[in-house]
This record gives sequence, structure tokens and C-alpha cells, in this order.
Amino acid sequence: LFRMGIVDPDSYKDQLVVLMSRYLNNCWNALLRGDDPVVISTYAAINHDRPNCVFKNFFDLGTHAFPERCPEELLKYSPDDPQHLEDARIEVSELLKALFSENIPDDFWNHECDGLSLEEERSIWAQNGCATEDFFVLSGTRSLLS
Repeated sequence: LFRMGIVDPDSYKDQLVVLMSRYLNNCWNALLRGDDPVVISTYAAINHDRPNCVFKNFFDLGTHAFPERCPEELLKYSPDDPQHLEDARIEVSELLKALFSENIPDDFWNHECDGLSLEEERSIWAQNGCATEDFFVLSGTRSLLS
């Protein structure tokens, strides 16, 4: 959001949810294709072979943990300055690490759940022609990032 110059305080969290949905949709497709080493290694590190569960939990964590307003720490940066963008990126990374470390217990993925394994998801995806598909479809969000 910051890089795009979007810091509207009234819809800040909604904008984060839209961007997170887009990001997770890209990760979902990369996981199905198996073509992004970062996505593959991150998914493998989670050690929970139910991608549907993983993606829903990440979305749930984000939507509940994202702040309603832009953190004060980020308001000091200018989206037009490349060095400010880099500094803001580092600060956002640190904020996200803290956010998720506070909200994800150590045993978060240690459970049994229904759902398809990654191989089963890939098999169905291949049977359906390997088309790009959105895992998350949000309604009423077109104006948030236009």
C-alpha cells in the first residue's frame, strides 16, 4: 500500500485485506504449479499437508491481526522516495514478524483436519486444465484499490 501511495486511513485495513488476498491467490497458484521456490519451501516448512487449511488460516490471521489504521511508524516515510520505500519495506517486515509471532502459537499447525493434500489438490487442478484460479474471491472491493 505504501509503495502505491495508498494510505487512506478510512479504508487502510480493507486495502490490506485486498492486497493479502491477491498475494495469497498468487501463492496458491504458485503452489499448485510448483514453480516458486519461496512458496514451496515456506509451505514445506509449515509441515501441514492441507493447503486449504494453511491458506484459510493465514487469511484469518491477517484479517484479524492487521491494524485498522496505518502504524504511526510508517507515516514518516514518503512513497515517492526510493530510499524511504526501502526503509518502509524493512519496517513493515519487522512489524509483520512481530504481528505473526504474537498471534501464531507454536502448535498452530499441529492438528488433524479434513481437506485435500497438496498432491490431491494438484491432481484436481491438473484434471481441470491447470487454469489459474483464485483461492479467495472478495466482493465489493473493486473501489478499494482503483
